[in-house]
Amino acid sequence: MNQKKRDWIEMPKAAQQEAVQNAIADECSNVSDLLIKKNRAYGNSIFCPTGIFAKGGWEDAIRVRLDDKLARIRSTSAGENVADDYEDTILDIIGYLILLRVGHKLGIYPKPDGLTQEQIEVEAVKERLQRMVRG
Repeated sequence: MNQKKRDWIEMPKAAQQEAVQNAIADECSNVSDLLIKKNRAYGNSIFCPTGIFAKGGWEDAIRVRLDDKLARIRSTSAGENVADDYEDTILDIIGYLILLRVGHKLGIYPKPDGLTQEQIEVEAVKERLQRMVRG
């Protein structure tokens, strides 16, 4: 048994609980930092897919990325030599799941086929104005 396992086993239950809570906070902070860093670098591109190759909205694009990440983990578990770091793949999955929640929370709707982002924004403004006029 390695030293880390021995230390954990010998640690009082209250200290174990505190250690887990601190680790949860650290992991959440790391994921948050990563997502904000990527948002600063790439903007809201995750919510505005170009649709050049794949058709569908941002939710579909995220689901495809999640499928790819899960397939990578499965192939790693099956013993295939995958160069990507397992921990990075797990962080990516967590990040994509958070982005799904963010998109739903903000009410980002799927991009209708054939419309540019500018047209979508114009339609959204029209809808808001119509709601204001109706009361």
